[in-house]
Amino acid sequence: MTRRPARRLGLGGVTALALVLAACGASEPTPSASTATATAAAPVVPVGFDSERVRLTEPDGTTCERCLLVAATPEDRRRGLMGVTELGGHDGMVFVYDTPTRSAFWMKDTVMPLSISFYDETGATLAQFAMEPCVADPCPSFGPEAPFSMAVEVPVGRLEELGFTTTARLERLGRPCEPSAG
Repeated sequence: MTRRPARRLGLGGVTALALVLAACGASEPTPSASTATATAAAPVVPVGFDSERVRLTEPDGTTCERCLLVAATPEDRRRGLMGVTELGGHDGMVFVYDTPTRSAFWMKDTVMPLSISFYDETGATLAQFAMEPCVADPCPSFGPEAPFSMAVEVPVGRLEELGFTTTARLERLGRPCEPSAG
Protein backbone atom coordinates (compact mmCIF):
# COMPACT_ATOMS: atom_id res chain seq x y z
CA MET A 1 0.00 0.00 0.00
CA THR A 2 1.33 3.42 -0.92
CA ARG A 3 0.97 5.94 1.86
CA ARG A 4 0.33 9.51 0.75
CA PRO A 5 1.95 12.19 2.94
CA ALA A 6 -0.52 13.90 5.23
CA ARG A 7 -0.72 17.65 5.71
CA ARG A 8 0.35 18.60 9.22
CA LEU A 9 -1.43 21.49 10.89
CA GLY A 10 0.52 24.46 12.19
CA LEU A 11 1.36 25.31 15.78
CA GLY A 12 -0.48 27.96 17.71
CA GLY A 13 -1.88 29.00 21.05
CA VAL A 14 -5.34 29.50 22.43
CA THR A 15 -6.88 32.93 21.98
CA ALA A 16 -7.66 34.45 25.38
CA LEU A 17 -11.28 35.55 25.76
CA ALA A 18 -13.28 36.82 28.71
CA LEU A 19 -15.00 33.55 29.62
CA VAL A 20 -13.12 30.34 30.41
CA LEU A 21 -15.18 28.23 28.02
CA ALA A 22 -15.02 30.95 25.39
CA ALA A 23 -11.24 30.94 25.78
CA CYS A 24 -11.06 27.89 23.58
CA GLY A 25 -13.57 28.88 20.94
CA ALA A 26 -17.26 28.97 21.74
CA SER A 27 -18.34 30.18 18.32
CA GLU A 28 -20.47 28.05 16.04
CA PRO A 29 -18.70 26.20 13.23
CA THR A 30 -18.83 27.59 9.73
CA PRO A 31 -19.73 24.70 7.43
CA SER A 32 -17.42 24.07 4.49
CA ALA A 33 -18.87 23.95 1.00
CA SER A 34 -18.85 20.13 1.02
CA THR A 35 -20.46 20.01 4.48
CA ALA A 36 -23.11 22.56 3.47
CA THR A 37 -23.96 20.48 0.40
CA ALA A 38 -24.07 17.27 2.43
CA THR A 39 -26.35 18.80 5.06
CA ALA A 40 -28.73 20.53 2.61
CA ALA A 41 -31.09 17.53 2.55
CA ALA A 42 -31.31 16.19 6.10
CA PRO A 43 -28.51 16.28 8.64
CA VAL A 44 -27.04 12.98 9.78
CA VAL A 45 -25.92 13.11 13.41
CA PRO A 46 -24.05 10.43 15.35
CA VAL A 47 -26.28 8.14 17.40
CA GLY A 48 -25.53 5.48 20.00
CA PHE A 49 -22.42 7.14 21.47
CA ASP A 50 -21.91 8.34 25.04
CA SER A 51 -20.62 11.86 25.55
CA GLU A 52 -17.96 13.02 27.97
CA ARG A 53 -16.42 16.26 29.15
CA VAL A 54 -12.68 16.70 28.51
CA ARG A 55 -10.29 19.37 29.75
CA LEU A 56 -7.52 20.96 27.69
CA THR A 57 -4.68 22.58 29.66
CA GLU A 58 -2.06 24.86 28.12
CA PRO A 59 1.46 25.11 29.62
CA ASP A 60 0.54 28.51 31.14
CA GLY A 61 -2.34 26.87 33.07
CA THR A 62 -5.13 28.16 30.82
CA THR A 63 -7.89 25.54 30.64
CA CYS A 64 -11.09 24.95 28.77
CA GLU A 65 -13.57 22.12 28.64
CA ARG A 66 -15.24 20.50 25.66
CA CYS A 67 -18.10 18.03 25.17
CA LEU A 68 -17.09 15.09 22.97
CA LEU A 69 -18.77 11.94 21.73
CA VAL A 70 -16.86 8.86 22.93
CA ALA A 71 -15.81 5.93 20.75
CA ALA A 72 -14.28 3.48 23.25
CA THR A 73 -15.26 0.07 21.89
CA PRO A 74 -13.81 -1.53 18.75
CA GLU A 75 -17.22 -1.25 17.03
CA ASP A 76 -17.65 2.43 17.98
CA ARG A 77 -14.11 3.21 16.80
CA ARG A 78 -14.73 1.42 13.46
CA ARG A 79 -17.98 3.38 12.92
CA GLY A 80 -16.66 6.73 14.16
CA LEU A 81 -18.09 9.62 12.16
CA MET A 82 -18.80 7.67 8.96
CA GLY A 83 -21.80 9.12 7.14
CA VAL A 84 -22.18 11.96 9.68
CA THR A 85 -22.87 15.48 8.37
CA GLU A 86 -23.34 17.29 11.73
CA LEU A 87 -22.10 16.64 15.27
CA GLY A 88 -25.43 17.43 16.92
CA GLY A 89 -23.97 20.14 19.17
CA HIS A 90 -20.92 18.13 20.28
CA ASP A 91 -17.46 19.61 19.72
CA GLY A 92 -16.08 16.40 18.21
CA MET A 93 -15.39 12.74 18.96
CA VAL A 94 -12.68 11.19 21.14
CA PHE A 95 -11.43 7.73 20.22
CA VAL A 96 -10.17 5.94 23.35
CA TYR A 97 -7.88 2.89 23.47
CA ASP A 98 -7.21 0.65 26.50
CA THR A 99 -3.53 0.38 25.60
CA PRO A 100 -1.38 2.50 23.28
CA THR A 101 -1.87 1.59 19.63
CA ARG A 102 -0.17 2.23 16.31
CA SER A 103 -3.36 2.03 14.25
CA ALA A 104 -4.21 4.72 11.70
CA PHE A 105 -7.35 6.59 10.67
CA TRP A 106 -8.83 6.97 7.20
CA MET A 107 -11.81 8.79 5.72
CA LYS A 108 -13.60 5.90 3.98
CA ASP A 109 -17.36 6.58 3.92
CA THR A 110 -16.81 9.83 5.86
CA VAL A 111 -18.55 12.77 4.19
CA MET A 112 -17.50 15.59 6.51
CA PRO A 113 -13.91 16.96 6.27
CA LEU A 114 -12.23 16.46 9.66
CA SER A 115 -9.11 17.46 11.58
CA ILE A 116 -7.58 14.91 13.95
CA SER A 117 -5.25 15.23 16.92
CA PHE A 118 -3.45 12.23 18.46
CA TYR A 119 -2.49 11.97 22.18
CA ASP A 120 -0.18 9.76 24.21
CA GLU A 121 -1.03 8.22 27.62
CA THR A 122 -0.18 11.50 29.41
CA GLY A 123 -2.49 13.54 27.18
CA ALA A 124 0.36 15.18 25.25
CA THR A 125 -0.22 15.90 21.56
CA LEU A 126 1.69 13.63 19.18
CA ALA A 127 0.48 14.83 15.76
CA GLN A 128 -2.35 16.64 14.01
CA PHE A 129 -3.71 16.26 10.47
CA ALA A 130 -6.43 17.69 8.23
CA MET A 131 -8.38 14.93 6.47
CA GLU A 132 -10.69 15.18 3.46
CA PRO A 133 -13.41 12.65 2.58
CA CYS A 134 -11.97 9.75 0.65
CA VAL A 135 -12.92 8.82 -2.89
CA ALA A 136 -9.70 6.90 -3.67
CA ASP A 137 -9.10 3.19 -3.33
CA PRO A 138 -7.31 2.63 -1.07
CA CYS A 139 -7.94 5.69 1.10
CA PRO A 140 -4.93 7.48 2.58
CA SER A 141 -4.33 6.81 6.27
CA PHE A 142 -3.33 9.20 9.05
CA GLY A 143 -1.47 8.42 12.24
CA PRO A 144 1.40 9.60 14.42
CA GLU A 145 4.84 8.04 14.34
CA ALA A 146 4.53 6.92 18.00
CA PRO A 147 1.83 4.82 19.70
CA PHE A 148 -1.21 6.81 20.85
CA SER A 149 -3.94 6.30 23.47
CA MET A 150 -6.54 8.84 22.28
CA ALA A 151 -7.45 10.67 19.10
CA VAL A 152 -9.91 13.55 18.71
CA GLU A 153 -11.75 14.38 15.48
CA VAL A 154 -13.40 17.78 14.96
CA PRO A 155 -14.70 19.60 11.87
CA VAL A 156 -11.75 20.45 9.62
CA GLY A 157 -9.77 23.51 10.66
CA ARG A 158 -11.29 23.83 14.15
CA LEU A 159 -8.66 22.10 16.37
CA GLU A 160 -6.96 25.27 17.55
CA GLU A 161 -10.20 27.26 17.83
CA LEU A 162 -11.63 24.56 20.12
CA GLY A 163 -8.48 24.47 22.28
CA PHE A 164 -6.88 21.34 20.80
CA THR A 165 -3.55 23.09 20.22
CA THR A 166 -0.28 21.22 19.86
CA THR A 167 0.77 22.45 23.32
CA ALA A 168 -2.44 21.60 25.22
CA ARG A 169 -2.74 18.43 27.31
CA LEU A 170 -5.96 16.46 27.00
CA GLU A 171 -7.62 14.98 30.08
CA ARG A 172 -10.82 12.93 30.16
CA LEU A 173 -12.94 14.05 33.11
CA GLY A 174 -15.23 11.01 33.23
CA ARG A 175 -18.33 13.22 33.44
CA PRO A 176 -21.15 13.08 30.91
CA CYS A 177 -21.97 16.33 29.11
CA GLU A 178 -24.82 17.78 27.13
CA PRO A 179 -24.16 19.05 23.61
CA SER A 180 -24.70 22.76 22.95
CA ALA A 181 -28.07 23.79 21.59
CA GLY A 182 -26.46 25.56 18.60
